[in-house]
Amino acid sequence: MVKSFAVIGVGNPFRGDDGIGVFLIQKLIKDKLFSNESIDLIEGGIGGMNLFHLIGSYKTVILIDAVDFNASPGECIFFSSDDIGSSNKIPSTVSTHGEDVFSVLKTVKKYTDNPPRIFIFGIQPKKIAMSEGFSEKIQQNIPVYLRKISKQIREKLRELD
Repeated sequence: MVKSFAVIGVGNPFRGDDGIGVFLIQKLIKDKLFSNESIDLIEGGIGGMNLFHLIGSYKTVILIDAVDFNASPGECIFFSSDDIGSSNKIPSTVSTHGEDVFSVLKTVKKYTDNPPRIFIFGIQPKKIAMSEGFSEKIQQNIPVYLRKISKQIREKLRELD
């Protein structure tokens, strides 16, 4: 059964800023901002092929992840998976997980009968080495990220109505 809408936070919380996607999804779940909506908020961990079936079981998916799009640390961007590699702003290898998450997205689109609309809320990391905690700029911007991702979720929910 294909479900309607999911927001999936991915990343490794033991690799500094790379854990921001997991942190933000945990915060959205804890704060129950969308508890009255028909939306699944999911902690996707470090991603990998386990995301294939998860992503493919929805009509619309927003991934929250640390993304290297050659910007200043802490900047964020919202884009469609169709935009990956199709512009100067979003290179074809943007995930801090290497090709991992984005190769899963390509595989979902290729091998799913009705591929979902996939969007990425990406945050430019400063540090992704083994360490706990976020860089200062990421830490300072957490309220901004929550506002912006909430706005994008509401917009996509309206589109589903």
